[in-house]
Amino acid sequence: MDGEDFPQGCWLILSNAFLAYVFLISVPLLAVAPLLPMIMKDLNLSHVEGGFLFSIPMLMIALFAILGGILNDRIGSRAAVALGGLLVVIGSALRGAASTFVVLALLTVLYGIGRAIVYPGPPKLIVAWFPSKFLGTATSVYGLGFFLGSTVATALTGTVILRLTGSWQAALLSWGAVSLIVWIIWLLTVRNAPYTGMPHKESHSLESLRTLAGHRSIWLVASIWLLINLFYYVVVGWFPTALPRVAGVGPEEAGYITSLFPFLSMPGMFVLALCSDRLGLRKPFIVGIAPILALLAFAIPYSSQALLWPLLALLGFVYGYAVSWIYLMPIELVREERVGSAAGLLVSIGYMGGLIGPPLVGYLIDITGNFSY
Repeated sequence: MDGEDFPQGCWLILSNAFLAYVFLISVPLLAVAPLLPMIMKDLNLSHVEGGFLFSIPMLMIALFAILGGILNDRIGSRAAVALGGLLVVIGSALRGAASTFVVLALLTVLYGIGRAIVYPGPPKLIVAWFPSKFLGTATSVYGLGFFLGSTVATALTGTVILRLTGSWQAALLSWGAVSLIVWIIWLLTVRNAPYTGMPHKESHSLESLRTLAGHRSIWLVASIWLLINLFYYVVVGWFPTALPRVAGVGPEEAGYITSLFPFLSMPGMFVLALCSDRLGLRKPFIVGIAPILALLAFAIPYSSQALLWPLLALLGFVYGYAVSWIYLMPIELVREERVGSAAGLLVSIGYMGGLIGPPLVGYLIDITGNFSY
């Protein structure tokens, strides 16, 4: 789309993309973190198995995101997100009925496959609905949903939701009910969106993947995302469990401290992306932010309790823009009809960081017997 006029209905599409990232992508994954001590105790799990509960969705992303992207390109994001969202609702809600680790893991697999299908959908819809001048801002708006979902899940699940429901099973079932509502809203309001699938003559999946695989910028962005996700999912996955033992804070305070990271990613994502759009520049922002991210990531493990809050706050703000830049790359690097496949390839490689990080940290905890790594 080359013009600068907003087509009728674009804000409804953006709102649905935002809700999908909150309640289909983010909340079902991160709601497990504050409940992990109870889950591990009830199911008699090791720290490696606990970390694996975070990594299963990442593994499903790595295995199925490329196929999810191709599916979005072939049948359009309306239908693809509806299909993936249904798997998310079933898998995430029924985790509340799991009585063994195997059942819980299998339901998490189902949720993870759905998540892999949903993830590439919003970028494809946004590029079809919004003028190119505003893609950065629009991408940041729906990308805020990821961090809002992370904030809500880490801050409220172990406090408000657990108090209202009384058990980790009921808490997961409650979040599943919210995801069901969001899925229904998608079905009812996105059905009249324009078709965003590939024309039949251009829908050759293998040819599209070969073209993308030869794109060096795609591999660079994917590698950066892998490193970012490794750090992010270690923080949001293990901090609620680790902080009470390392920093001497209570479980509720640990949840609030952890939520500060994704919460402050939201203004970082929006403010810096808006500046980037206004100035028409992308590279200076990411080049300047990359070393700051690296320094903060190395400083936090060695920080005192007094510095933990401000360092996490600063890290969250800077991290937010880095993620908005990554979300925008599929839109800017490839043609519109291949955005879904490009997003799937980036997600597949990038989320290997989330696959590696949590169980690796769980293994370190098991062999050392403490969280002071």
